[in-house]
Amino acid sequence: MSSAPPTPRVSIALSVYNGENYLTEAIESILAQTFEAFELIISDNASTDGTAAICRKYARQDARIRYFRQPRNLGAAPNYNWGFAQAQGDFFKWAAHDDYIAPTFVERCVAVLDADAEAVLAYPMTVRVGDDGEEVFKEYGLQHMRLDGPVVHHRFFDLLYHPHRDPIFGLIRSSALRHTSLIQNFADSDGNLLAELSLQGRFVEVPEKLFYWRQHPDRSIRKYPDARKRAAWFDTSMAGKLHFPAWRALREYAVSLSKAPLRSSERLWCYLYLMRWAVQYRWRVLAGELRHNTADYLRRIRLGRYGQRAPGSAADFSMRG
Repeated sequence: MSSAPPTPRVSIALSVYNGENYLTEAIESILAQTFEAFELIISDNASTDGTAAICRKYARQDARIRYFRQPRNLGAAPNYNWGFAQAQGDFFKWAAHDDYIAPTFVERCVAVLDADAEAVLAYPMTVRVGDDGEEVFKEYGLQHMRLDGPVVHHRFFDLLYHPHRDPIFGLIRSSALRHTSLIQNFADSDGNLLAELSLQGRFVEVPEKLFYWRQHPDRSIRKYPDARKRAAWFDTSMAGKLHFPAWRALREYAVSLSKAPLRSSERLWCYLYLMRWAVQYRWRVLAGELRHNTADYLRRIRLGRYGQRAPGSAADFSMRG
């Protein structure tokens, strides 16, 4: 049995709901890390399958594991953020129950952050795999992006115009993450979080394939294509409510820019890119949200149902995007 270090350098938070299908592989890949000074925080979102038994078994075997079971399903965003709130390490990583990592993942990422004080996030190349672990998509890195560059508005531009979510499962400086809004309760808010982090520092890619991102039918983006159900997946308190994820994302980008410690010229460039992005690429989505929600609101008023939960929006959501 491994003994828990008094002050782990790395905190890994694994959020899970009904994840018995892949959970064992995810946990074992974390415990197999060559860098051993970490803690594993498992936040079980009130699972109803065999998840709890699996987690308790591993917690008994390894003192680095802290297992918590939520009294109810909070939704993905609150559960992910709850895991970070428990973290003690200088560096932090989110983990999902259906992904797994190579043994040197943490070691390589820690080395990058230790060597570069201006880097806020280190992430490896991603391998997309299927249910059986076989590779299903041959695109590994983000070398075409300028995330490791010194120019803030270049990093912001690339994350805005070429959204990639792979770095969200990298290793992040806890001090930088504490100065963000974390994962918020609207679809694709991890994109906002990455942009917010990019305003603080550089992202560095480890040129090795160390992260295995599983593609399967139960991923939330496939399981809940309906916008309202997906909102409830992010936060169960949103079930049945009108929501404007595109407008919310636009607002949060602007808020992040207003709070970031940027030079005036950098802030101006970022605002210009944001306005251009909204007008050129998002206006149809923004207009569509207004039309859809206005029609839905009027329909509910006619039926006398405003404020009621939408059918099928109970807290039955998995914890993986």
